[in-house]
Amino acid sequence: MKITSVEISVFELPMYPTVTQVVPVGDPADLRWQQAFSKGGPVPVQVMQVMTDEDINGICTVGDWRYTELTWRQIAQLRELVIGENPLERDLLLSKLKAVSRFFEPGWYGGFDNCLWDIEGKVKNLPVSELLGGSKSRIQAYYNTAGSTSEELIRDGEEGIAAGFTVLKDHLPFGANKNIETFQEFRKVFGDSIGLMHDAALVNYTFDEAVRIGKELEALNFIWLEEPLTDRHYEDYVNLC
Repeated sequence: MKITSVEISVFELPMYPTVTQVVPVGDPADLRWQQAFSKGGPVPVQVMQVMTDEDINGICTVGDWRYTELTWRQIAQLRELVIGENPLERDLLLSKLKAVSRFFEPGWYGGFDNCLWDIEGKVKNLPVSELLGGSKSRIQAYYNTAGSTSEELIRDGEEGIAAGFTVLKDHLPFGANKNIETFQEFRKVFGDSIGLMHDAALVNYTFDEAVRIGKELEALNFIWLEEPLTDRHYEDYVNLC
């Protein structure tokens, strides 16, 4: 089996505009910036197809404008290195792509890797989940709360609970001090029977703040703390753990 082509299709979905705005949040003495996505604008979303000479093709969404959209140069580089190769030799292909990744974003070929998994699953007549170790028939879902104030977030969380969710995840952007106050308020309002999680992607904590936040969430029995530091500060993550 050989790869014969790599194709990219682009679809527009009415989600967010292609330019991200930021708005100030928090106290003037502790000013932070929060991403602001105005809904309603068209978003280009890429879908990749990896074609083979045996008509077994892999397909995967590549991503959107925020972080994973492939550039023309990346697409050209991908085609140059993988066409004619065996898609089942994943390690060989990924090592080739890694060798040219110095000036590309980390993980730029992730969508291609997903397509390889799709091809292997079709060859073996197995779902990819089985190739990766198996799957569960049921999982617990969580509800992403939305709102610009703690009051709005609490009301939205209550709507999620009324809809049957037992776990809520927040994206509080207010800064460490205000966020801690809001975590405490969440636990008081929602009670101990509701699972709580904090996604810190919008906050940009310092290392010391992340430590404070982690200890506070542990005391409040939160399930997890997500992305407390800038995602590529690997050494800080090691020290935080």
